[in-house]
Amino acid sequence: IELFCQKIQDFGVPENMSFQTDSLYEKTNLPQVVAAIRNFGIEAESRPGYRGTRIWPKKSEVNLRNFSEEQLRAGDGVINLQMGSNKGASQRGMTFGKKRMITKD
Repeated sequence: IELFCQKIQDFGVPENMSFQTDSLYEKTNLPQVVAAIRNFGIEAESRPGYRGTRIWPKKSEVNLRNFSEEQLRAGDGVINLQMGSNKGASQRGMTFGKKRMITKD
């Protein structure tokens, strides 16, 4: 079990996503064991040579975006609806059930 944990870390699974041997052997932390196996499957399917069917979620990829200074400044002129608006939903008149009666007994 310990060798498996070492090999999945060598394969690319982060150390904090692995598990301790007693988590599986003594069944003390089975959700962590399942999470490690899931991350191993995700890592294996993300390899370029993988040709089988996908059963795990796709590994996230970097999606860098380059915005010009003009594009970044375009949002400065837009007023957020939450700023300075007193219209819309409020909690006025909302009652749920009976009022709490505090009495001295």
